[in-house]
Amino acid sequence: MKALRDYGADERLWATGFLGLAGLGMLVAVAQVHVDSGLAMEGLKARFAGPETDAIATHSFASLLQSTHTHIFTLAFLQLALGALFLASSASRAWKKALAGGGFALILGDQASMCMAHLAGPAWVPGLWIFGGLMMACLGLEIAWCLKELWSE
Repeated sequence: MKALRDYGADERLWATGFLGLAGLGMLVAVAQVHVDSGLAMEGLKARFAGPETDAIATHSFASLLQSTHTHIFTLAFLQLALGALFLASSASRAWKKALAGGGFALILGDQASMCMAHLAGPAWVPGLWIFGGLMMACLGLEIAWCLKELWSE
């Protein structure tokens, strides 16, 4: 695989566009969570609670399955593409293992927490905060590292 520092102008432009769109998508996702929940623990509990609680139950089991499979599929492909670019960076082997490999585990943890919050109750909502926050940090670090390397001379 060609190192990021060896990319030509067209490859740098493509990679920058992809990384920019991925970052924009992440910001839109955070904005949507803010709209849905106010970025507050109680708001998330209300959003993802199952019908057995007094909280607002906005998900049927079918919609939960649709949301989960869509997010796992798209986030896995996003991590695959970001991870591939990140593996071409000059980051140390330890960073590459942690970010490129850890991103997949964090995606699974985030989606599992969402499902458990719906199925087992709002006690699982902190997992959404933890795994979701770490997942966004992981993807954000990959994007920032790649952009820095693509455009530093």
